[in-house]
Amino acid sequence: MNFGVKVMSMGLVVPQDEAVAVRGPMVNKYIRALLFQTDWDELDYLLIDMPPGTNDVHLTVTQEVLLSGAVIVSTPQKVALTDVRRGIDMFTAVNTPVLGLVENMSYFVCNECTARHYLYGKDGVKKVAEELEVPLLGEIPFVQRIMQDTDDGVPPALRGDRELPAAKPYYDLAERIVEAIDTASPVKGGKTHQTHGPTISFE
Repeated sequence: MNFGVKVMSMGLVVPQDEAVAVRGPMVNKYIRALLFQTDWDELDYLLIDMPPGTNDVHLTVTQEVLLSGAVIVSTPQKVALTDVRRGIDMFTAVNTPVLGLVENMSYFVCNECTARHYLYGKDGVKKVAEELEVPLLGEIPFVQRIMQDTDDGVPPALRGDRELPAAKPYYDLAERIVEAIDTASPVKGGKTHQTHGPTISFE
C-alpha cells in the first residue's frame, strides 16, 4: 500500500526480470487468485486495470465479479476506436454498465504558444461517445510532469495543487466516475463474487 491505495499485481509476485508467459486457462486462474485471495479488507473502490480487447481476461472478470461498471480508455485515432466499439458491445452483452469513455493522450499544450496540439486527431473519443450515447468522462493530455511524477513514484494528483495541468484532469475524472457509479443501473445475474466496495473495470 502506498498513499493510502492498496495494489495487487502479477508484477509484485514474480521476479522483475521474469516474463509471465502463461496461456488462457492459467491467466484466468491468476486473475481469480489476485481478486479473491488478496486480503483487500474494506475498500472505497476496487479498480481493475485490464488490457484493451475482448478476450478471456475480460470475460473472466465480468463473469466472476459483481462490477459496478466499466470505464473504457482510448487514444483518439481510428484504429484504437475500433476496440472501443468492441469493448462496449462486449460489456453490454454481459450486462455490465459502461460508465463512460476517457480519451488518453488527448492533446499537447505548447509551452511557448499555449495552444492545444492534437497529435492523434481531435475529438475522436468524443465523437464515438456521442454516436453510441455513452458519457465522455474526461480527456487526459500529454503533460511532461505526469511522466516525471510517475518515474518518481508520486502521483501528480498528490503534488498539493489540484489545479495543476498534471493533476486537474484526474480529479475531474474521479468525480465524474463517482457520479456515474451513483446513477448506474445495478448489475443483474451471473456473478459469483461480491467485492469489498464498488468495482470498476478499466480497459
